[in-house]
Amino acid sequence: MVSSAGNGSGPGPLVQAVLPDKELSIMEKLREGEGSGALTWWMTGLTTYLLLYACGRALLHDQAALEGLMKEVPTHIYDRSTFIFLTAFALDVLNMIFERHTTKIDFVLYPAFIKGVASMTNLLTRFGTPVIALSTTGRYVPVQRFICWMHTTPTILIIIRLISTSLSVQEAAYAIMWDELMLISGVAALLTTGWQQVFFSVLTHVAFVPIIPYFCKGFYQAATSLKSGSAQGMMWGILAVNMVTWAMFGVTWNLALCNWISIQTEETMYLICDFSAKVC
Repeated sequence: MVSSAGNGSGPGPLVQAVLPDKELSIMEKLREGEGSGALTWWMTGLTTYLLLYACGRALLHDQAALEGLMKEVPTHIYDRSTFIFLTAFALDVLNMIFERHTTKIDFVLYPAFIKGVASMTNLLTRFGTPVIALSTTGRYVPVQRFICWMHTTPTILIIIRLISTSLSVQEAAYAIMWDELMLISGVAALLTTGWQQVFFSVLTHVAFVPIIPYFCKGFYQAATSLKSGSAQGMMWGILAVNMVTWAMFGVTWNLALCNWISIQTEETMYLICDFSAKVC
């Protein structure tokens, strides 16, 4: 018997599940329990990632901007980040292979999706043709990174729901909606000028506000459901790291919007924030 955190679909915070004694194959694990939901998320996420990439290439990409970015940003910055994320992704895959309990598969598949998408984005930036736009002020805008975040940050919000005891599907959907609005308006602000830029800048900051209570509620429930003081302290520490990291994304974005940092500094700060939010 094992206890797993509830997700708001039942009346109690704990659900008892009888675990199978037999060894299961990978596909059997994915078909059983909640793992199927995570597998659907994987397939849907990869599909929308490719669709957004195709749209970005057709509508926003500027080849001259990409060439300029590659000249200004050293490739070793992407090499280090790619190595870290690929290593973390490989560990998640191994964890999934050797995890017998299907009730825990979600806690492996969702983090693996985050690191897999981040790795794919870094590989695309390093060796392929990422979507890079040119703003009206002549600044390079890494749209590909925003496409990545439109998939990884909602997944983080889903994981927070899984570790909570009563966050509902509706609350998760509400937080994800604001998260996507924050990212879309963030790109729009970087690519516009005048009153449009002001409008989208205000919107992207406002959209972040409803996500904060979702974060706090999820981690509070996860921490208070733990009996060990050290485990509770670790959960509060993860919350603090995530809140600081998400805030640093915003700081970096604002500095780039005001053209107060170079594209190399911007990309370096984004990669550091990505590591803190998705690997640590």
